[in-house]
Parts: sequence; C-alpha cells; structure tokens
Amino acid sequence: MRIFDFLYLFFILAVIGFLCYSVYRLYRTRVIYNLVLVAVQLTAVTVAALSIGGGVQRDAFIVTFVVVVGVFTPLGFLAFDYIKLRQALKERTQMTISRLIYKNYTKPGQTERIDIWRPEAYVRPIAGDSPIEDIIEEIRVERSDTTRNVLKQLESAYKSKIEGDLEGAYEVYSLIEKIFNRAPSLYYNMGNLKFLSGNFEEAAKNYRRGADCAGNKEFEGTLESEKVGLIYYNLGNTYFMQRKYIKAIEAYKAAAEKYPAKDEIYFNMSFCHAMDFQETGDIDKAVPAFLKIIEDMPENHFAWYNFGTCLYQLGNISHAIECFLRVVNEDYTYYKCWFSLAMAYDEAGFATDAIQAYYTAIEVKPDFIDAYNNLGVVLSSVGRYGEALKVLRTGAKIKPDDHELRFNIGLTLYELKKYDEALEALLPAVKNRQDDDALLYAISLVFLYMEREQEAVEYLSYAVMNNPMIKDRAARDEKFKRLLYSNEAYSYLRD
Repeated sequence: MRIFDFLYLFFILAVIGFLCYSVYRLYRTRVIYNLVLVAVQLTAVTVAALSIGGGVQRDAFIVTFVVVVGVFTPLGFLAFDYIKLRQALKERTQMTISRLIYKNYTKPGQTERIDIWRPEAYVRPIAGDSPIEDIIEEIRVERSDTTRNVLKQLESAYKSKIEGDLEGAYEVYSLIEKIFNRAPSLYYNMGNLKFLSGNFEEAAKNYRRGADCAGNKEFEGTLESEKVGLIYYNLGNTYFMQRKYIKAIEAYKAAAEKYPAKDEIYFNMSFCHAMDFQETGDIDKAVPAFLKIIEDMPENHFAWYNFGTCLYQLGNISHAIECFLRVVNEDYTYYKCWFSLAMAYDEAGFATDAIQAYYTAIEVKPDFIDAYNNLGVVLSSVGRYGEALKVLRTGAKIKPDDHELRFNIGLTLYELKKYDEALEALLPAVKNRQDDDALLYAISLVFLYMEREQEAVEYLSYAVMNNPMIKDRAARDEKFKRLLYSNEAYSYLRD
C-alpha cells in the first residue's frame, strides 16, 4: 500500500506540474480549448486533494480520472507542442543555411512607397477648392463681358472636375492662367487637380506659385490669412506624398502661422516627423512618434504599418506581427502589409504562416515582384523546390529582366539537380555582372556538381577575387573542400 500511496502522490505532483504548463499555454495562446483543458485539470487536482484528506473515497475510478485527465491529456498536448517546436527549429535552420546563398531577400519597409491613390489613409486630406467668386475677385477684370467669359470658363472647369475629368478641368484653368497669372486661388485649385491625379511634382509647383502670388503687395491686407494657410497646408501634403518630409514640415509651419486654428496641420506635421525619424534610421524617436499618431487617429493603417516596421527593426517581432495583423484584418487589400507580415512570420520561424501571407500579398497584387522573390526563397529554404520554381518563374514572366528572380531560379534548379537548366538561368547574367561574387559562386557550385571541376575552380576564383570571404563558403561544401585539397594548385582558394 505504501508503494501505491507513493505512486499516487507522484501522479498528483505531476498533475500540478502539468496544470502550471497548461496555464502558461493558455496565457500564450488564449484559445478556448486551452481554457477547457485548464478547467478539467483543476477538477482533477481538486478530486486528488479530496481523495487524500477530504473524505472522498479513493477507488479505481478516482485514480483513473486523476491520471488520465491530469497527466495523460496534458502530456499529449506537451508532445504536440514539442513536435511543433522541433519542426519550427528545423525550418529555421534550413532557412539560415539557404540564405547563405540566396540573395536580395527584401525586408519590411524596403518596398514601401506611398500609395498615391489613397492619401487620406496617411495624413489628413487636402483642403477643398476655392470658390469661383474668389478667383474672379483676385484676377480683377474690369470689363463685364470679360468677367462673364471667365465665369463661364470657371464653371465649365468645376463641372469637368465633378464629372471626373481632372485633365479637362486643368486645361481650362491653364487657359485662364495664361491671361490672368496673378490669382492665388487659381493656382491653388490647379494644384488640387494635379494632387488628385497623382502628379505631385506639378501640384507642388502650382501651390508654390499660389503662395508666391499671395505674397505680392497687391494682395496685402485683402487676401484672407486662412486662404494662404490652406495653400501651404496642401503644399505640405504634397511634399509628404513625395516623401520630402523636411520640406513638408516647413510648409506646415508656414500654414500654422497663417491658419493656427486648423488642427489637421499639427497632426500632419507630427506624421512627417515620425516618417523622417524612420527614414533616417532614428527608430527610437520614430516609435513614440507613431504611437502619438495612433492615439490621435487609431484607424490610420499607414501609421500602424510603419509602427510595426519600426518594431520589426528593433527586433520586437511578436508585437510587429500584432501591428501587421491589425492592419490586414481591417484592410485585406493592403498588400505591402501582407508582405511585411510574411517577413515577420518568417523571422519568428513560422515558415508556413509566412508562405501563406506571401501568397495573399500576390493574390491582392499579382504583379508584386518582391513577394514572388521572397516567397520563392522561403519555399526553397524549407525544401519545397518544385513549388518555389513555379513561383519564381511566374514572377519572371511578369518581369523577365529581374536579376534576383533569375538568380534564385538558377539556385532552385541547382537544388533540384537540374544543372543544365541552372546554367541557362545563371550564365547569361555574368556578362553584365562580372563583379557579382554570389552569382559567380553559384555558377561554380553548379559546375562542381556537374563534375566539371576545371570550370568550377575557374568561377570560384573569379568569385574569390571579388570577395575573399567566398573561401569560407566554399569550405563549408564537402565536395568543394575535397576538390580544393586534392590539388596543391588550388591552395590559394583554401581558408
């Protein structure tokens, strides 16, 4: 009986230990079935405690319940977690080895370009057009028939804009501007048209001309200060869309001097500061700046996205993933965020989730070349070479001259032992990339495994001339190592 009591006590301690693990598992995953598991284990612990000193008779049913529910069930979950951990570590190791040679593995934020068709997703939008009456007042025509003609033209421009004919509206304004080139509101409206059509360079030019006109003596004391502030405000938005953040800040400051009551100016200015911090690599300042923007405008996906990329750069991958997930859950079409989410998953060792996110990015934007390239690399790194080759070749059809895609196609063919096809993919690039050590080394590897040792050594020599560190890479390949030590003539290529 004493042995039985000892074993029973051991099982109770095991139940308590597994309960602690299940609570930790619930904290990390926060899913309902883990909550149920914890509740059942608590029941097992309670029954076990009562069976020792609480008056509950310890029969075969009680013992079986405690052992099965309290030990074997959580043990199954523990084994499942262990298998997943081993798989993740294996994938991570394979990816690390693979990326010693695969190149141009794009990182989050590197492809980020502001989407010109959705400026309202980033900063507060531009202010609306000036009314016709303001333009008529500013051009100061004296003859009534001229006034009627200009009024008619302006009305047609407004109508064209409402109908979506931005270019037609701009042509009308341009004709008026050639005759009356001194109206700030005219240039302001012309800038708005170019901004809405995505031509930010021309938009900025028109806003600047409008600001210059507003500074002329003839408008001194007559032009409303708020109107000049709006010109500078829209100029700031235009610079923002051009990623000229310092110029944007200067324009917003000028706007604030003329129109201090417009809250949008200060919000957009803070956004520019955050973007400038991020682009100049001052991530420690960028993080709190983006947090402030998110507090003021929680629905701003662009702020959440850039906040996530900052966290990624700081190595806080788990919180970066949370930011990216928040964005794509609200806006499925944000393909750049799917791309960055995939990168973060991959960095965390979740290759399967990364692959799915890359596929989603391609689904949303079928011509997203960086996604094809990265997806092909991840698929190759986990041994799915056939699928990787298909993805990379699809990308190459969209952009046949993309060197990185062609390079990775060659490496994937090498992994598939299709050496002749690998050479067809890699050799043509040498003519224009004779200093590309990664390319030269890849070709040397292909020749090596084709048993064409002379060509393998020749291309390895070219690679080492460009980058002596290639010797270390070659030394890690057993076949290359045997070759280089088989002939003293190759001693210069050894470590």
